[in-house]
Amino acid sequence: MTSMKKIGNIGAAFISSLAMAILIRTKIISEGSNFFQYINGIVQNASLADAYIFFSLLYFYIKSEICYKPLIIGTGGCFSVFVILGKSYWELGSWDFLFGNKYQLVIAVICFIGLWCFFVFLLSYGKRCLDKTHSLMFSDKKKWRFLETHFEIKCFFFLLLCWLPYILINMPGSLPYDGYRQLNMALGIQEMTNHHPYLVSIFLGKIYMLGQRIDDNFGILLIVFFNALFSAGVYTYIVKRIKLWGFKKQIYLGTLLFYAILPMWGSFVQAVIKDTIYFPLFCLYFVAYIDLFGKIKDRQGLKLSMLVRYMIISVLLMCARNNGFYIVFPATVMFLLISGKKYIFSLIVMLLALFSFNWGYYNVLLPINDVQPGGIQEMLSVPFQQTARFVKYYGDELSEEDKEAINHILDYNQLAEKYNPDKSDPVKDTIRKEITKTEWKAYINVYLKMLKKHPGVCIQATLNNVYGYFYPSYKCRVLLSYNYYIEKKPQVATGDLNIHYYNSHSVWREWLIAYSDFWQLAPGFAMLQSPGFYTWLLIISIVILLASHQFKELIVMSVPSLHLAICLVSPVNGLLRYAMPLMAIMPLVLSWTLKMFDKEKQNVKAE
Repeated sequence: MTSMKKIGNIGAAFISSLAMAILIRTKIISEGSNFFQYINGIVQNASLADAYIFFSLLYFYIKSEICYKPLIIGTGGCFSVFVILGKSYWELGSWDFLFGNKYQLVIAVICFIGLWCFFVFLLSYGKRCLDKTHSLMFSDKKKWRFLETHFEIKCFFFLLLCWLPYILINMPGSLPYDGYRQLNMALGIQEMTNHHPYLVSIFLGKIYMLGQRIDDNFGILLIVFFNALFSAGVYTYIVKRIKLWGFKKQIYLGTLLFYAILPMWGSFVQAVIKDTIYFPLFCLYFVAYIDLFGKIKDRQGLKLSMLVRYMIISVLLMCARNNGFYIVFPATVMFLLISGKKYIFSLIVMLLALFSFNWGYYNVLLPINDVQPGGIQEMLSVPFQQTARFVKYYGDELSEEDKEAINHILDYNQLAEKYNPDKSDPVKDTIRKEITKTEWKAYINVYLKMLKKHPGVCIQATLNNVYGYFYPSYKCRVLLSYNYYIEKKPQVATGDLNIHYYNSHSVWREWLIAYSDFWQLAPGFAMLQSPGFYTWLLIISIVILLASHQFKELIVMSVPSLHLAICLVSPVNGLLRYAMPLMAIMPLVLSWTLKMFDKEKQNVKAE
């Protein structure tokens, strides 16, 4: 190593450790008359941890080689921006860490460069590991005999065994607000709406009524049993698929432990809520999508059974979540890019069938059964949050006419008070019941005027409502991540149902809650339950495909990318429940990406 390179590594290690020293503090904004007073006010006393970080990074940088490929450099820069913006919004609720004043901007630039160096070194190291993919991931010659016989059955019961404590401690099962409301609607206690998917509400209600013949609690227990059996079956199938792709046992057994040990899976199995059904359905859809993609890309014959299977799973996904159509339909359209003339007719027929089903669901099935549609406000989280933030900080700049236009759509007088940067529901709930087209048009004109006058406040409203899906250290502050409770609010707990924990004051439940929280707080382990971390893994998967020039394979990434896009327009920032479909398919995403990468590498070697 040359002297200049050593000096460069020392400089990179210093600026990276300085950036981390700044960002691990809770006080990230300072005061002073010069730059050094500002930075001293943040870092204050150096600690042993700071020295450890510096020398660890120095050792790592000296032992590593930087890859200067644009994809590595660009991805490192993106991750650096995500961390800096995320930290700013987490601590300050704004981008003042970057733009508070000229000194803060310099500090932010230092943090950006330091983190950029760190991520580039880290990604370069990952690239070198990928070059050894075949020896690390495939060709598992040594087999464990006890795993080879009845492999699926053993995985299935292992998952159930690991989830059993969640079920036993919370018997008959937890019932959060949304699940309670779905049962009420299915039983006719509350008006049926499609705010929660109508067919899922009916399905859960039928299972509940079957158990209700014994008592109300047993109905909840039957739903929990279904959740456990269905989830265990699908996640076992995922483990099997990864095994069949030729990965070593450490990989597919690691996937099994991922579903078995992480508390997010067990916590949702024991809860009555629509999402528990959606997670495994999303996995099945992604597997069906991968299979269909392979057949189309390789110009293999499309069997009718495969098309029917894809359509059935697609329809189930659309029924399980109101936004399912916005994943299934665009993802299926993507197949047209590689179909050629051979499969275009079949794909168009499928697209027409999917569109027709969605139209029939909303325009025939729901009206016939007197089901009220979900409100239009569900699609307007972004502009409503921007409006509320503008009113809170710049409401005095609006004319009376502008205020009146907003008031015809939302309760203007409540917007500033109701505005929550991480959750749009309080603002959306102020929407008026009857709104004319003229009133919508007037509101749009005012909205565009606000956007033009103070674009920064509108951008910040959106960033403040989505950064949790890009910032791995984020932990949702407005809603619980786990559902270890039975809702008591009178809006749903009307007294018509007698649902309660068999042991309402269980010390074991307190232990379970503490254990689950540990996974969101412990260094390293917390990343496994962070929505932002899985976004990073998705980005890395896309970068791997781009780097290996597998552009057609990027079509498969449309499924997780579309789900991420839906999260970004969702009402709650960084909510674990919203991100869990992406988390559920991540073992498949990573395994399939590595499989495609290895396949391309072998083709290059053969040439």
